[in-house]
Amino acid sequence: MEWIYDHPEILRSIIARSSGAIGELFVAQKVEQWGYRVRPASINARQCDLIATSPNGREFGIEVKTVKGSGAPWLVRNCPDESASLCWVFVYAPRTDDGLPNEDDIRYRIIKTQDVAKIWRSKFDGKPNKAPDITWRDLGANAGGPEPYLNQWENLPDWSR
Repeated sequence: MEWIYDHPEILRSIIARSSGAIGELFVAQKVEQWGYRVRPASINARQCDLIATSPNGREFGIEVKTVKGSGAPWLVRNCPDESASLCWVFVYAPRTDDGLPNEDDIRYRIIKTQDVAKIWRSKFDGKPNKAPDITWRDLGANAGGPEPYLNQWENLPDWSR
């Protein structure tokens, strides 16, 4: 399928319209910068977009959630499951509808799955009328204060730095 690279404008356009693909591409690139190897998970994998292998050889799943709008919530329909992935990366990738984000504008919040599950349970367990979304405030993003998960790449398993 090398021919697909003969159409870079079409490929770029398809990627630009997909928040999920943009988030996964940028997260894979960042994770690899820390010495991990990354590959896509199975298309049907539940709560697992990427498979990473740590510098120590440990393989684990990463779930990626991406939004493009400031303050937009991340949809999380089901309680996060540690058997599916060990960490989640919530990505804010601002851009126009037909463009790719500027790398300097992207923000990453890296959270262990068990902590995302605690947030989810505190909001949704037993509350069927609530929309299953995780908000910026849920992740500690508040006006002017410190953000506990922002760029916390050490939340990746086998962090070696």
